[in-house]
Amino acid sequence: YRSFIPRFATLTAPLTRLLQKKVRFQWSAPEQQAFQSLKDAFMTEPILKHPDPCRPFVVEADASDSAVGAVLLQTRVDGGPLFPCAYYSRKLNPSERNYTIWEKELLAIKTAFEAWRHHLEGARHQVEVRTDHKNLEFLQTARKLNQRQIRWSFFFSRFNFKITYIPSGRNQQADALSRKPEYTHVVTSLPPRTVLPVKSFAATHTPVDLQRQIREAQRQEEFVERRKQEIGPESPWTFSDGLLRFRNKLYVPSGPLRSLILSQCHDNPAAGHFGLYKTQHLVSRTFWWPRLRHDIYAYVTSCVQCRQAKSATGAPSGLLQPLPTPERPWGAVSMDFLTDLPPSSGFTTVYVVVDMLTKMVHFIPCRGLPTARATARLFIQHIFRLHGLPDRVVSDRGTQFTAQFWRHLMAALKVQVCLSSVSGWCADDKQTWTF
Repeated sequence: YRSFIPRFATLTAPLTRLLQKKVRFQWSAPEQQAFQSLKDAFMTEPILKHPDPCRPFVVEADASDSAVGAVLLQTRVDGGPLFPCAYYSRKLNPSERNYTIWEKELLAIKTAFEAWRHHLEGARHQVEVRTDHKNLEFLQTARKLNQRQIRWSFFFSRFNFKITYIPSGRNQQADALSRKPEYTHVVTSLPPRTVLPVKSFAATHTPVDLQRQIREAQRQEEFVERRKQEIGPESPWTFSDGLLRFRNKLYVPSGPLRSLILSQCHDNPAAGHFGLYKTQHLVSRTFWWPRLRHDIYAYVTSCVQCRQAKSATGAPSGLLQPLPTPERPWGAVSMDFLTDLPPSSGFTTVYVVVDMLTKMVHFIPCRGLPTARATARLFIQHIFRLHGLPDRVVSDRGTQFTAQFWRHLMAALKVQVCLSSVSGWCADDKQTWTF
């Protein structure tokens, strides 16, 4: 309606200034005066016009969870923007708050018709009703109505109108009336409280003095000393009571304390063996350390009790299929990795390849878990060079064997790739017996 308000830019200058970047939002007397003047301008000439019974009427209605609002508009002779003739809004009673969204939107139209019945009933032109609820367009053709909707249908039969859908962005006037602050149902929120004392810092069956242990561990870590030097007004790090905090959360040094906290927040009876997201919320509201989510994910997914007690959420696994007997030596091979071994000359992983006919085995040492390209290089150097190309390769669903590079390589060499079942631990029994 800014085109109908004289000196609109000057009138709203104090309010517009608050919307600028790098301007502190501070509501003072000039802003309050501009806001009140803007409200008065909406309720006086030339904003509001007396309805002309010779011109068509337009009703815009909307509903929220707490109130309904509507605007009575009328077309202009020169075809310009619609002129508002009246505003209406009211609060929903407790029974009306239980209505479905379809009934609330329809109730907004009904209350608008009741308020402006002397203008709309028997109007010379068909009344256009605009709403942002598209299902209301099928009101007059609906086949199944409850008793309340049937009564409302008898009321609407007294009016000549049609319902038009408009996007919610074009129904801002009625939407604002249905969301007036005085209509909002205020719920008194209680301050957040924890059941256990703050000194416990976690859900523990037997309270542990974590604060003292974390303070002693921080004194022995160099990372804490480097972070102390970065403390400043813009830094997320703070230091108080002899404890380093990151965004008001205790920093836990690397070591057994992290496993202790994860055990208290997941394994103990007071924790209840929550899932990934609840355990993450319980830990992260008090503690922080690098790669916190990764550690929680690894801990929760490896919990034996959760695996045994909680049912699988995925599709049921299929039946295991026996592998055909190889027709020649090294025609079918099985491969896997043996990881997390004690270091020996820098090697911590063994790439194991077994011939499924003769049971001959190759143990290939690796420095860490290799990628798909490195696995292919080891396969060509130690297997293909000595025994030729196999017809079939059996492996688990590790990233090396499911990578696009490995699948394309095996397809180019015309080698069949057989992946074991995710839940079938014994599908690759040759590797299991070899280990």
